[in-house]
Amino acid sequence: SIVRIIIPSSVVKIGEYSFACCEELKNVDFAKNSNLTIIEREAFASSSIVKFSVPPKVTQIGEYAFSDCENLKSVDFPTECKVTKIERELFSNSAIERILIPKNVTEIDEFAFYECKSLTVVGFSQNSQLCSIDCYAFSSTPIESISLPSKVKYVGIYSFSNCANLASFKVANDSDSCMVYRESFKLSPLKEVSFSNEVV
Repeated sequence: SIVRIIIPSSVVKIGEYSFACCEELKNVDFAKNSNLTIIEREAFASSSIVKFSVPPKVTQIGEYAFSDCENLKSVDFPTECKVTKIERELFSNSAIERILIPKNVTEIDEFAFYECKSLTVVGFSQNSQLCSIDCYAFSSTPIESISLPSKVKYVGIYSFSNCANLASFKVANDSDSCMVYRESFKLSPLKEVSFSNEVV
């Protein structure tokens, strides 16, 4: 019946399933100068949290950590976020409305935002290091447009499939090369597609 928790600054890791299925849990706060570095898999899965601010020292967030959080509308990463990978099904079936992918993230793993039914805006931080978007990463979301950063090399199969509102897809003009795999946009009604010369 936990409704709110305050994680003290001495905590460096939140273990697997720590707050999973806490159906009354809505608010998670961190003490100033938080030393948290790791959030393990399914730590908050199927809880009722409504927002989450990632502490600045976090380097790793495990797969499924926020999956099935059907009330989770907002996730904020710090400006100098140290997280380098959005893990498998990290936010799948959550209520996130918009997301800004941190600069140091190089990979968005498969099903990361799968069936996020309220996700309409996906942005990328300036000087994004993102290299790959894996299969089904944004599948079955209502995103309206996507503009990939220049370092993206790989867009996996079905990564933007069944996105009923996806009208525009662009790859940065200064992209070196980008491989877009088959059926990446299956059942998505694209109206505008803009590729660099090195997209295959």
